Amino acid sequence: MNFLTILNEPINILTDIEFNGKFIHLEQNYSLEHWNEFFDIELNVRMIILGRPVIEISEWCNYKENEKSYITKHLINKYCKSKLNNFCKNLNGAFTIVILDYNKNKMILITDKVGVFPVYINEAEDIYNFQISTNPDILSRYINKKTLDKVSIAEFINKGFIYHPNTYYSEIKSLDNSSYICWDFSKKTYNKYKYFDFKFKFIFDKQVLIDKFAKALIMSIQRRTTKWYGTQAVMLSGGGDSRTILTNSLNNDIEAITFYDEENFELYISKQITNRLSKKHILIKRNKDYYVDSLYDSVKNNCGMSCFRHDHFIHEKDNKILKKYSSILTGCFADWMFKGIALNTHKIKIFNKEFPISKLDNYKRSFFGTDVEVEKYYFQKILNREKKIFNNNFDLPFEIEQRRIFPLFQEETFTTRISLQREFDWDIVFVDNDIIEVYLNTPIMYKIDGDLYNEVLKKLNILTLDIVHSDKKMRIGTNKYVASLLLIFKKFKNILQSNKNNSSGSWLDYKKYMKNNKKISMIFDNINEDVKIIVNDILGYDLWEMSLDEIIKNDFRTYYNVINFSFWYDNFFKGDKNEK
Repeated sequence: MNFLTILNEPINILTDIEFNGKFIHLEQNYSLEHWNEFFDIELNVRMIILGRPVIEISEWCNYKENEKSYITKHLINKYCKSKLNNFCKNLNGAFTIVILDYNKNKMILITDKVGVFPVYINEAEDIYNFQISTNPDILSRYINKKTLDKVSIAEFINKGFIYHPNTYYSEIKSLDNSSYICWDFSKKTYNKYKYFDFKFKFIFDKQVLIDKFAKALIMSIQRRTTKWYGTQAVMLSGGGDSRTILTNSLNNDIEAITFYDEENFELYISKQITNRLSKKHILIKRNKDYYVDSLYDSVKNNCGMSCFRHDHFIHEKDNKILKKYSSILTGCFADWMFKGIALNTHKIKIFNKEFPISKLDNYKRSFFGTDVEVEKYYFQKILNREKKIFNNNFDLPFEIEQRRIFPLFQEETFTTRISLQREFDWDIVFVDNDIIEVYLNTPIMYKIDGDLYNEVLKKLNILTLDIVHSDKKMRIGTNKYVASLLLIFKKFKNILQSNKNNSSGSWLDYKKYMKNNKKISMIFDNINEDVKIIVNDILGYDLWEMSLDEIIKNDFRTYYNVINFSFWYDNFFKGDKNEK
């Protein structure tokens, strides 16, 4: 597992770095060594990086073959030549960075702009006792008091995620994204700063925005597909995000990997894409017990705060085929940032049938999935938290969307990203500065139904435009009004594109899975009494008196969220089980 800690005692006395009584421990098992820890003796500065900040292609000009810590050295030089706020602003990619400035006797911790890499802290303002980890369960082992936060449990059961900064531990909070903390050990001071604010500056000229977005996306892809990134692969679906990476890579030898549960239409489309682009295509089939067999590793990585049913890759963390790649790219977060899924919308209906045209709604709590109903006391507690997070401002949809999305580690499906982050040589293209700028330039009306984004994908996928999107069953970039007319025609003619296989996508039917998989049924039935008491108190009824059909009718997410929490509670929570 890749993780970083700053503790008051060492994890490994031989390798941990000591600075003013704090012990920094890094585990990062990347095959590439560009981000290795480095101490510049001349500048008297040490930098420790978790993650993969990127540099511009032109900045590789001084790289020597097999040189270690190249990016780390490059960033140390930038740090020493820049004001700290400007240095942070100009960082690109997803990361957590720790700087030990021996000249100033300061330790600085920097989080990435969009919050891909979570960082957790205990006693933040106490310069003597603060401790940090990118994994709250690891941090909890080194603090004396750790109390279960029952409102956070209720929030997870209710929504499937927990809003930043809360965790299952009352004493452990997550740090803000796009921020840095500076501990000055000479002055004995602690200061926290925001180095970047999400200020919207909308561009309403759609063509200008399309061109700007396309350029930014190509540059982000190319930064990560140079020869210095070794053997590369893309996690390929039948949609548009990963297809765009594969098509626009600088590396002609980049390969594709597709996971699937059964022969389906998405698999068929992904094969068409790789055949057209002449790319090697690795297929990895998940067996029927894949998700339940992944439960331990998934919860270990997501710390119980994101559901294992979204963890599509973790069971293959030791797969020798995947180990050969030094860089695995995904199109993660495009949906959250550019497809409007964090907005409140509704589909228009014609003849009581939904069509792929959405309209903006007024604020509602539910926006991505449905919410599991919880007992009124806990529901009110959750609402009180949300009022603080949203500053009681529920009138501006772009502000609501931004607070729902960032930091990205709080989004509902993050468990698959946190496993990629902690177990794979993973990188993402939708987190660079020019992409973030486009996000802030994009008006809400262009995000609904991914309107702008679809135009960008159309521009960047000329070679595969005739290969349909596996979910939409239409070409990428098809005008949504034209798409609606086509859908009406297909329904009327009863010739909606189909396939003899069981599904069109790569994800399970989770309702069938909970009814048909004996292993997961056994786990649910054998949840311990302590957990049952907590869960039933939060729900306001006895979940185990209900049949599976009743649970499904109520909300199938209850079942998976409860299993996820229960597994975390039994295996990873070591604190005071007298809940707060």
